[in-house]
Amino acid sequence: CGMPSREAFVEAMSRSEYDQLRLFANYIANTGLVKHLRTKNWAAFARIYNGPSYAARAYHTRMAAAYRRHSKEKAAAKTSK
Repeated sequence: CGMPSREAFVEAMSRSEYDQLRLFANYIANTGLVKHLRTKNWAAFARIYNGPSYAARAYHTRMAAAYRRHSKEKAAAKTSK
């Protein structure tokens, strides 16, 4: 996540939602997970991020559904302008 120590990580995570999001973004960038998001390879992302039980918990299908839902909402908002 780009923090110099465990203590610095805990402090940043406790400080704000912004810092939590920033650390998560650093994590997905530094671990190569961002490529799976860009290609919408939900299974690969979920397998690496959540571990081998990702499929049993349907993380990949829930991510795909959320992406489709938010993509439709964004498209609808553009057409209503």
